[in-house]
Amino acid sequence: MLGYYDVFPEKQSTDLRTVFVADDGTEDSFPPGIYLFTEYYCNVLSCDCQRLLVKCLYLLDKKSIPEEVASFNFTWNENLELPQLELLGVVDNPFLDPLHYQASYAAELMEFWHDMYCKDVPYANRLKSHYEELRTKTGVRTENVVFFLNDFVDSAARRTESSVSESPVDRNRRYKALRKSHSKRSKYK
Repeated sequence: MLGYYDVFPEKQSTDLRTVFVADDGTEDSFPPGIYLFTEYYCNVLSCDCQRLLVKCLYLLDKKSIPEEVASFNFTWNENLELPQLELLGVVDNPFLDPLHYQASYAAELMEFWHDMYCKDVPYANRLKSHYEELRTKTGVRTENVVFFLNDFVDSAARRTESSVSESPVDRNRRYKALRKSHSKRSKYK
């Protein structure tokens, strides 16, 4: 995943979705302040997952340091099947990313963003064009990414089963062999 605004910083002032939440004295789902919805896309050309990682950053005001409060994944490809995600029990679209910090109101932010995506067609189309634009400029060619993901999920399942009876020395040898086999197959072409 590669940050769109890391590659195209000049577009932050025109394309970055920013939401201002006013303090109107009521208890809203999330605190008043500024919310930035940053975009990260898959740039592996052999994969056409059309997946987007949104990191929502919070600022109390324009002078404060951004703080990540929610990260979630989304795809506009309704036919996408990722068995790796199904194995992990992830079937919703969008879904909160389990590898990132999530504030107590992250689910509400994700729903807010998804509603915005569904209702604002020009914004939805802009995200899709950002995906294509980023891949055109920075796309990586490799045929081994899908194999690596499958091996990663399979090896995680095997590790759980074998770690009980395996000695630390044997486990270390197995990890070295796995790393070596993955490094041979994951060279960029």
